[in-house]
Amino acid sequence: MTEFEVKPRDLGAPLLYVRERAVKRLQKYLKIEHNDLEYLKLWKGMFYALWLSDKWEIQLELAERLAKLLHQLPNYEATLKYWVAFVKTMVREWNLLDKYRVNKFYALIRKSIHQFLLLIKNEEYGEKEIALFHEKNLEHAFGTGTNGVALHIIDIFLEEMRQVKPTSEMINPLLNIFLILLKTSKNKRVLKKLESEIFTSIIENEYSYISGITKEKIKLFISEKEELKKLMIYLEKQIFEITSDKEIKSINKKYSHFISNLYRNKLLKQYPDYAMSVLSTFDTINDPDTSDSEYNSEDYLNNLSSEDSEDFEDSEDFEDSEDSEDEPIIIKKQIEKKKAKKKNKPKQKQKAKKLPKTKNKIVSKKRSHTFKEKNSKRRRNNTKKKNFNIFTEETDSD
Repeated sequence: MTEFEVKPRDLGAPLLYVRERAVKRLQKYLKIEHNDLEYLKLWKGMFYALWLSDKWEIQLELAERLAKLLHQLPNYEATLKYWVAFVKTMVREWNLLDKYRVNKFYALIRKSIHQFLLLIKNEEYGEKEIALFHEKNLEHAFGTGTNGVALHIIDIFLEEMRQVKPTSEMINPLLNIFLILLKTSKNKRVLKKLESEIFTSIIENEYSYISGITKEKIKLFISEKEELKKLMIYLEKQIFEITSDKEIKSINKKYSHFISNLYRNKLLKQYPDYAMSVLSTFDTINDPDTSDSEYNSEDYLNNLSSEDSEDFEDSEDFEDSEDSEDEPIIIKKQIEKKKAKKKNKPKQKQKAKKLPKTKNKIVSKKRSHTFKEKNSKRRRNNTKKKNFNIFTEETDSD
């Protein structure tokens, strides 16, 4: 028992002064390391403290205060436990939110990721420490059935990186989580979000920021061209390795192949040094003894703007050049024959099916009738039934 002990029920109390007192005590209470269960209890209390807060300005202030508590933890192990408890509570309680309370928790996730990136920058964590955070995020945030938390993290990650301004050593380890998702995720919504919000925005070095009704394009965290070039080459190599993996599934291969082609074409068009290095490798592999006059690399670079990247098969599968010239003529003749057959065929008219009739009943079939036709048939049948019933009642009375 300590002087600044915080009870989770005080954080979710209905009275405002009780919640405020508990939040102030958290700053000193979190300096002591606790177990996983205690952090889960505290985050459940903080979740309902934000749930009960009213008015947008007060909600933003409370979300920022709760996010900054990440800096009060004593060591790396405690911060990892605290972060895992935060992600678990957000995923567990996400389905309980309605449209009136979602925005305040969106703000909490945004501000907590901002403080998470600041912590990595200030503490100078290496690749191993960042990889452990990514493992926990993949397990609890992206590996569950709820998509709300995962999709929101993908939306805001690059924007928060721009505000934090990470070092060049931090960029590659931070983006590795999205490469792992591209390889392992089975969710189409997550894969589409990765393609649109992460990888394409890195190629363009900007993202669309919605301010009110209008959209504004803002540059990313990378200011120099050389850093962007290094990042794009690193990502292109990693994504190409994902596509070449035989154990990968067809959905992941489809998206990774498309993204790798985008990166390769962008690098070849925008950076001539990279293009010349790629072309030199092609020269050494195919014709090492050819002279510069026989092969012009500049012509190849000029044709890249008009031609898209294609996957070619082995040379054994192709036929000789003489046969290839005759093939399009044969294909045209086959298409013309098919069109002629379609024109000569007479159109078969669909015969209307006759409905069988009885003395007093019409057998109903499933076909479209107008409202008036249906009512007219019902009236006819009802009049016949009434006459028959009257006749039988009179005979019974007699």
